Amino acid sequence: MTIDPLFNMHKIRFTKLDELISNNCSDITNKSNINVFINFETILSTLTKGDIEKYFRMTRNNKVFEFISNILNLASHYRLYFSKNKLFSKIFIYIGYPFDSVFKNKSINPNYRCTYNHKYGAGMTNFSTHDVVSESIDQSKTIFEYIDNVYLIASGIVEPALIPTIVNDDQDNKAINFLVTKDPYEYQYVNKGYYILRPKSDKSYLVSKNNVIDIMKQENNIVSDIMVDTEYLPFILSLLGDKKRNIEKVRGIGFGRLIKLIQLNLDMNILSPNVFNINLLSDVLKPEIRDILLKNYYCTDVDTQMKLLNFRDKHIILDQLKDKFDNDGLKKMNEMYFRENPINLIELTSGDKYLKKEKVDIFKVRS
Repeated sequence: MTIDPLFNMHKIRFTKLDELISNNCSDITNKSNINVFINFETILSTLTKGDIEKYFRMTRNNKVFEFISNILNLASHYRLYFSKNKLFSKIFIYIGYPFDSVFKNKSINPNYRCTYNHKYGAGMTNFSTHDVVSESIDQSKTIFEYIDNVYLIASGIVEPALIPTIVNDDQDNKAINFLVTKDPYEYQYVNKGYYILRPKSDKSYLVSKNNVIDIMKQENNIVSDIMVDTEYLPFILSLLGDKKRNIEKVRGIGFGRLIKLIQLNLDMNILSPNVFNINLLSDVLKPEIRDILLKNYYCTDVDTQMKLLNFRDKHIILDQLKDKFDNDGLKKMNEMYFRENPINLIELTSGDKYLKKEKVDIFKVRS
């Protein structure tokens, strides 16, 4: 047995990526820079089975090196893809960690992410899995610091799904953003221009602003011709709830019924097109639902959560974006500790030569 297949499930094949990107991403040019954000919790959820626990109990130290190698090689997969296409890329893997973090959103919802904390934290019944994963994340973070433009980010008390926004707000660049995730909560990123890569073996697909409503219909087994503006997504997601985050679902309301409700209120001029204020949207619901909606919305909408962060919250995230670079040291480490599970160092560092730097006119008169 090996854990490699669990990680490989989240590596979309290059031929499939070619198909998805060529059909959906017309804004990518040979001058584009790429950001790839990878939600590691998608992988973490596959590691709680009993057979994984038994596997990790055997020669635990070797399993830590195997796990670290897989984290790094997950990043190398997506970096190599864009390097093969001669595009510079930055890779950001992010995770809700430490597992005993007291998330800021608990001030709004006291049960926020309790299930996550219990499932992966100190109360985890799979002790060996907990130890291997925790030690691997800690050591991987140190290794990532010595690889330029590839990062592993622990969220601390911040909702992990905010990390792409925190990073991009700080960098203020014009990169094309991809988000590798299976989490519908993050589908709202299509409103920020992100392309979402949803791994599903040979049936992997790309979610964008153009198709997200249709994709959600398919995922919820809904047959309907109704199309609503994607700006309603935070409102919709708030009512659908989120088990992983302990966000309560409003009973009796599914995705199909929600888009019908929105369309009906638009047709009756109760809702105005292009108006997405949550307080106005809450007026179309029964009074007893409104409080649930607002509490859920504050823990769902990315922009609302961003407003609740202070400088320190953001600094803790941004301080993890370190580029110390030590290629020789990485090679020695790979040869010494990762012979059985080698790290793809060439692939990890492959993208840097494609960084497009703005030309500076040295003759321009400075004021």
